[in-house]
Amino acid sequence: MAALAMLLSTQLTVAETPDKIVSLGFSPLEIEIEDGIIARVARGDDERVEIYCDEPGEIICKKDSRSGSLELKRKSRKITNFFQDLRKLKCIAIIVTKDPSAIREISCDSGASIKMDDKGLRFSSLSLSADSGGEIRIKGDCPVIDIEADSGARISVSGVFGHLVASADSGAGVTIRGDMKRGSFSVDSGARISAKGRASFAEVECDSAGVFDGKGLIADEADLEADSGGVIRITCRGEYRSEKDSGGVIEVSRPK
Repeated sequence: MAALAMLLSTQLTVAETPDKIVSLGFSPLEIEIEDGIIARVARGDDERVEIYCDEPGEIICKKDSRSGSLELKRKSRKITNFFQDLRKLKCIAIIVTKDPSAIREISCDSGASIKMDDKGLRFSSLSLSADSGGEIRIKGDCPVIDIEADSGARISVSGVFGHLVASADSGAGVTIRGDMKRGSFSVDSGARISAKGRASFAEVECDSAGVFDGKGLIADEADLEADSGGVIRITCRGEYRSEKDSGGVIEVSRPK
């Protein structure tokens, strides 16, 4: 299994032989990953899931061609302690599809992770959700994208966006790199959103020690609100409205 960690950065043509292959027969539109499974989406000449695992029979690959949904999880109970049960983490799934840009929704839960970094991806819309230590990493352009991270989860996106909505709660983290027409950000309960690029308009709300780090985000206009120890840092070239209460902090810089 030591070599499996290399699969996520290796071309499919030189990867190890899968321990299990599941034929899909359709392009997945919705993907849900659970239980510490590490997944990668890659472009290929058919629709399949390659599973590399010590116990491939423990991995459930639930598919629905009508809805276009694909779910990967374990038969046994979900992982609750990564340090006591490292064996369960040794599972990598490569989701091969002819058109990765067709994917509309991705969710990761219970320490699972997924990565998409194929060149030239242009989505019609995206909904990304990560919870309980889950992680999502996406590169691609999208006119409408919704991001939600909770309970220590991590989501990272880069590209050119139209309307981007991002929320982070309970120690979660969101990283955004790219330009957008409108960005709406909500940070709560010690979570953090980091944004870098340009925005025609940025709306930011931070509460309960949430942090929005937008020093590298240059907005033309902004609407900012910080409460209960929330912190907002942003760069704005035009007009902005700011409101703070109960120890909230707002720092607005002008572009050099």
